[in-house]
Amino acid sequence: MDGCAVAPLRISLDRERTLFSGDESAYVPWRPDDVLPQDPAFRLQFWKGPSDYLVRFWGHADFAVALDGKHIRLYTPGEEPSSLVRDILVGPIFAIALVLQDTFALHGSCVGRDGFAISFIGTNGIGKSTLAAAYVADGWQLLTDGMFVARIEDGRAFVQPGDPRIRMRPGTAAMLQDLPSVDAAESAARGKANVPIGGAGWGRFSDSPQRLCVAYILAPGEPEAGVSVTACIGADALISLTANTYGAASFEREALGRHLKYIERFAKAVPLRRLHYGKRIDNLQDMRKAIDRDVESFRD
Repeated sequence: MDGCAVAPLRISLDRERTLFSGDESAYVPWRPDDVLPQDPAFRLQFWKGPSDYLVRFWGHADFAVALDGKHIRLYTPGEEPSSLVRDILVGPIFAIALVLQDTFALHGSCVGRDGFAISFIGTNGIGKSTLAAAYVADGWQLLTDGMFVARIEDGRAFVQPGDPRIRMRPGTAAMLQDLPSVDAAESAARGKANVPIGGAGWGRFSDSPQRLCVAYILAPGEPEAGVSVTACIGADALISLTANTYGAASFEREALGRHLKYIERFAKAVPLRRLHYGKRIDNLQDMRKAIDRDVESFRD
């Protein structure tokens, strides 16, 4: 596999140990509030000012993103931000910063080995993290979980390293060998628990970009459905990638054209496959076998 000369994408971060107390009159709303239907107390509000975007997670944290997307200031009381604040930071806040740098993220988890990376693309709860964890358990490196950035250089896509953790449910942990125990209480409260990857954590993490050689768009069916892989090309590919763009609701109008051009470049650079499967946990091994057979045709 060819080497990768693409430098990792970096965003600087600093922190204030208090909530934002600046002049709110300088800010105007720029998109609707983000409220979780299952938890009305969870509310993100989005404001734009003369020098930054302000995202308020009321009572918990505020985030100021510079207009060029290269710097984020986190406002949160206490010594350490909560895991939920961190999830927001490395999810929707980073997505805003990336778009401001003309860089777009997709909903997906990526793993790599020997410079060869694959991704699993789909919405929340569809099985991306479960598949990624299965590959990490088999010796692959985690590149990122939940969202990923692939920079296109000379017609090739390179996945940028993300946060060194993977989010798992207890049922996944029970199936994978040597996986550390997952906090069932945290999983019940937030859907999944965070497991550190690499270093003192579990498995291995890649801290350098790797070439993305094939991407699998997850297409779950009824639990009794079988497992198969088909090509995803043409308009189907473009629609699928657009539908799985991370944080698309955060785009201002002038970013939409650039985003569609990026999707076209991505579809030309990365073969897209659709993974059909019955959504049940005991299908995991059959999904792995189908992917492994298919991956062989993309190895150089």
